Amino acid sequence: MIKHVVETLNSYFAGEPVSFDHIPCEPVGTEFQRNVWAQLRTIRYAGVISYGDIAEQLNNPKAVRAVGGAVGRNPIAIILPCHRVLGRDNTLTGYSGGLDVKKALLALEGINYKG
Repeated sequence: MIKHVVETLNSYFAGEPVSFDHIPCEPVGTEFQRNVWAQLRTIRYAGVISYGDIAEQLNNPKAVRAVGGAVGRNPIAIILPCHRVLGRDNTLTGYSGGLDVKKALLALEGINYKG
């Protein structure tokens, strides 16, 4: 399994559109965090979503800040692609790995953003 994860990550960093759906992961967190992380897993390569969209998908549209907190605590970045979460108007927002890393990951996937 580890070899397959490494191969998939290598393909990703080589600029190949890959999916991490086949990699089993069940990160430990609160129920809310796990629900947010499950939404992250649905974001396809080169796709984006806003914090507000995730809150709405969880039927809790006022939980935008809580979604941001859960996204920031994502323990498996890239595999659970929190770098694909942007502000409502495609603005660049925080990233636990630093904004330079988020910019690089978005550029790798050809994702346009503001800021």
